[in-house]
Amino acid sequence: MKNLIIAVLILSSLKGFSQQLFNGLSVGMTKKEAKAELKANDYKSIELGNAKYFKAGVAYDDNKKVNRVWLKPNSITNGLFEAQAEVFFKEVIFVLVQKGYTADVLNSNTYSSNTTQLFYSSDGSKSCTVEVISFDNDPIIRFFVNFRPFDKEAENNKLAANNF
Repeated sequence: MKNLIIAVLILSSLKGFSQQLFNGLSVGMTKKEAKAELKANDYKSIELGNAKYFKAGVAYDDNKKVNRVWLKPNSITNGLFEAQAEVFFKEVIFVLVQKGYTADVLNSNTYSSNTTQLFYSSDGSKSCTVEVISFDNDPIIRFFVNFRPFDKEAENNKLAANNF
């Protein structure tokens, strides 16, 4: 009985270490837990300041555990026209700064139609990338906001590889 109590205490304390990424979505959630959270709460019309109508989803690691939460505009095309993308970009950055996120020194807060901006939380536990992607001859700009556990060295290496 004593071993059972100890095991329950250890397991419950480990669950407490799961890192909340966005609202009720946390690192390490199973697919079943993440789907239940997405269904139980409204992740289809999220407002980030005046940048409205984002929808959220999750990405999983090889063990089928949540390792990233993404937000993208909730539109038919899953993208935005240039003027809309610039407004969303500036509003999302404003909201992140208001929530205590800091821009990484490798990045600027200047909008361009192909950019990735890195931010990290004030406690250093989470990173957020704001990605703006355009394709040749396509008027639609793809816009993503990604929340994940923070690993500054990995993020800087990724950004350095993408910024020739």
